Amino acid sequence: MTHARNLLTTGTILLLVALTACTSDDPDTRTEAAPPAETQPADEPTDLVDLQGPLEPGTYSLALWGQGYAGPLPRAILELPEGWFSSGGYFLHAGLDGVTDDQLGAISGWHPVQVLTDPCRRRTAADVGPTGNDLARALVDQTGPSTQPQPVVLDGHRGLTLDVTIPPDLDPNRCTRNQYSLWRTESRGDSALGQDTPGLVNRLWILDVDGTRIVLLASLYPDETEELHQEQTTIAESVHFEPAPPA
Repeated sequence: MTHARNLLTTGTILLLVALTACTSDDPDTRTEAAPPAETQPADEPTDLVDLQGPLEPGTYSLALWGQGYAGPLPRAILELPEGWFSSGGYFLHAGLDGVTDDQLGAISGWHPVQVLTDPCRRRTAADVGPTGNDLARALVDQTGPSTQPQPVVLDGHRGLTLDVTIPPDLDPNRCTRNQYSLWRTESRGDSALGQDTPGLVNRLWILDVDGTRIVLLASLYPDETEELHQEQTTIAESVHFEPAPPA
């Protein structure tokens, strides 16, 4: 992870063909009735894994960080308007294109298992309890400013929401790998959320999704407009979760 706005990008381009409804007609309608039309389900979500580049408005399936360590995780199904981009399936970005330094905004999903007591020092990562309250409490206790957790329900799943802000006076060069990290998705290895933008607001929804603690994250960059901040929040709050795919 060397770039805060692209974060942990991965994958190659995967072209997916949209499903369309089809009908069947009998050429000789004088002697035999046409068979019933066959239809495909509307708004089938497009899998974002390995898909990189600009996205058409529609329904997309976002993979969550942490499934390599935790096993299969639920998928976040999101409705995207025009102007969004995929960077390999685990991050959604808004901005000018999916590649340049001018891109803005990010939405991602996570399964954190450790929280850094000092987000500038990777070695301070420590296991956190299994509940949403445990995770929220650990994040509030970090060095960066945060709001107090508030109850929330998304897609029928109860949880907590709060904002955690990277300190506006942060010097990323003084952090491990020049990155500010709220959490890790594994206790071995180095899979972590890494960011380097002072003043960035991480808007979190910590949810219990069928017994699995999931974090939906909207990263609100300080150079974005308030309209884009609201768009990110609206997209996240419209989430629908689908069960984990078979292992």
